[in-house]
Amino acid sequence: MKQALHINVSRIRLKFWLALSTRLARLISNFPGSSNKQMQLNIKQAEFFEELGLNYLQARDELNSLCQIHFRTNYNSANGMWSDHLLYFTALSASGFKPRKILEIGTFKGETTKILSELFPESSIRTLDISKKEMLNKGIYLYALNSNMDLFEHRKRNIGNVSNIDFNELNSLFLTLETGEYDLIWLDGAHGYPIASIDFANCIRMLSRQGKLVCDDVYLNIWKEDPNYFSKAIIDSLRAFSQAEIIDYRMILKRTDLQNNIWKNQTKYVAIAQKKL
Repeated sequence: MKQALHINVSRIRLKFWLALSTRLARLISNFPGSSNKQMQLNIKQAEFFEELGLNYLQARDELNSLCQIHFRTNYNSANGMWSDHLLYFTALSASGFKPRKILEIGTFKGETTKILSELFPESSIRTLDISKKEMLNKGIYLYALNSNMDLFEHRKRNIGNVSNIDFNELNSLFLTLETGEYDLIWLDGAHGYPIASIDFANCIRMLSRQGKLVCDDVYLNIWKEDPNYFSKAIIDSLRAFSQAEIIDYRMILKRTDLQNNIWKNQTKYVAIAQKKL
């Protein structure tokens, strides 16, 4: 009882802090000189893509077209769960990368899954997420479960009838018992210890020699550890595997809008890792 009360109080404090910091960031992002800072973020992201051998501006144009077709709007990283990981996948597809098998950990509404199926139509896509019961028990995505159209309805609309997508209601820890191999993995499950670090290790183990592991929500600085959302588990895992000379990795900004990059402990990255040959 005391533990549950403590968890609820911590979540309330976290939500309050997030709401306050978001409002302040929105206010500061409109200060004089903010346009120059915004331009610097865009240039920085374009340079990150160039280091990966990818075309950032071309990817934006192509992703806008896809989003118009399927979601009737242009790509906007401030829209729901979208972020520049979608731009990375679009640029990767344009570069000629053709994965045979794709694994996604964390389906949510299936929007990324849908985009992946369009970008890589010849690939077999396996996507997995925990059950509704597990979400309720862990207090994850409650806002999406209680909305007018919950995430399961959104998911059904996005991927219910897509032939190259196979959805599994499965806790990602069960991947520990599997031996499959994937050419592209999108890791967007639980973000904290121990699950995120276990997921990461499993993904590296299941990644093909030429494959790419793409990790969401990589924090370099955090205000407070949280088992579901705020953690350095992924960056710590990236650094550990890199120091062991098992992988190389690079990062891009998760979002380039100034509002999401005012505070260092709120700036998030997307990491791309490959096995060292």
